[in-house]
Amino acid sequence: FTRLPPEPALVAAGLYRDAEAKVPSPAFARVGDQLFLETRFIGFDRSRGRIDTALELQVLDEQGKPMLEKPGTAALVTADPGVVRDNEVVTFVVEVPCLRVTKATVRATATDKEGGAKATLELPLEIHEQLPTP
Repeated sequence: FTRLPPEPALVAAGLYRDAEAKVPSPAFARVGDQLFLETRFIGFDRSRGRIDTALELQVLDEQGKPMLEKPGTAALVTADPGVVRDNEVVTFVVEVPCLRVTKATVRATATDKEGGAKATLELPLEIHEQLPTP
């Protein structure tokens, strides 16, 4: 076996109904629902004693056009030696707005600013109409 150097990747992605990522959600929602994407970023560069990672999330409509004026973001930046040494994985949780009816694509792009690498993940998401209120 030959061990290859780790490549940046987004893994273990899931949609959730809560920001703590405890209540899983199927890949469909209703307009106005609150969903969250949890994913883990691996393979980023820690060799310089620093972690500088960021995640951008965009929701694309059926035509591939962005539905968000500004992408959702999350980041981890640290030079704390203990955090850098002990964290080969960065877990990101970002809100996924459900703005209008469409068969959407959730696109998350993680950037390793120390190593200059990126990783992208795309998931399908169907957004349906609200149920009528009584």
